[in-house]
Amino acid sequence: MTIQLAKRAIYHNQDVDLRAGLEFETFAQGICKETEDAKGGVRAFVEKRAPVFRGR
Repeated sequence: MTIQLAKRAIYHNQDVDLRAGLEFETFAQGICKETEDAKGGVRAFVEKRAPVFRGR
């Protein structure tokens, strides 16, 4: 999901001004931050163990 949103941001930001590009980046980061993998990664860091990402 993260890579897909990053690609969309690259293509989107080529055709818009800086403000619109930053708004899209903020939107995409909000989505990525709420994924199961992101939460699990933070939890793994706090617990000092290797994360297990599942693409969710």
